[in-house]
Amino acid sequence: HVEILHSDENVINAFKHLEENIRSKSNDPKLYPELNWDATVRKSNELCEDEKKFSHDRKTHIREAFAKYVGVEVDEIHLDDIPTIAFTGSGGGIRSMICVTAYLRAIQESGLYDCGIYVSGVSGSAWTDAPKVFKALANNTAPQEAVELAFGSLVQKKDSGIHLSLIDIYGALLAAKLLIGPDSTIQSSDFKLSSQKKYVEGGKSMLPLYAAIYDNRPWKDYLEPEYAALIPDYEQVLEKHKMKNGYFQWYEFTPFEVGCEEFP
Repeated sequence: HVEILHSDENVINAFKHLEENIRSKSNDPKLYPELNWDATVRKSNELCEDEKKFSHDRKTHIREAFAKYVGVEVDEIHLDDIPTIAFTGSGGGIRSMICVTAYLRAIQESGLYDCGIYVSGVSGSAWTDAPKVFKALANNTAPQEAVELAFGSLVQKKDSGIHLSLIDIYGALLAAKLLIGPDSTIQSSDFKLSSQKKYVEGGKSMLPLYAAIYDNRPWKDYLEPEYAALIPDYEQVLEKHKMKNGYFQWYEFTPFEVGCEEFP
């Protein structure tokens, strides 16, 4: 019991010092080498060069598996013969998670899984609760690192001036439950998309596709008085904008780049 209480205390202390620990490390290029990178904006409907190279490497890597799946000799398969296959899963909570798991297991057994180029999904995550998350963190060999990995992004988002929502908290709890392994000291690169490049180099794994949706609500809500005062004829302008329909902006993420079709 003393050992359990000590583990719980370590988790509590990790949360207590979470903000100061995250902020003290936020400018460390050893932890965040991307701080020294130059970001660029690319306007194109073409895939980026990194993704084009990945596609070629992946088809080269799966050529033998594809030949086996379609029942021909590998010498008969040219890279142009290999279709771009993507496996995707829809939302639906725990039922979706179970169905997609069964689906992936089935295509693995059939050999089709080894012919995939992309893999993606949306929602369909398992439900969790805080007590179970706390127990998982307490059993970790490095609770401070585990807490920082799962919840540190909340501090970073807050410091960037972006409003935190309940979904952010839910995402952090879900990450703590599903993504944190027994030794979090070796997982720092698992939580950054840019670090996932190493898993797809040479086409050895499918390229993960991630998505985020922004609910754009043009003038659906009143501006605060201090901001409204900056706009000439605010009331008239507001009436016009209130008639506009809201819409969703779809953003796609890969380990190589972030894109949105509204900004070609």
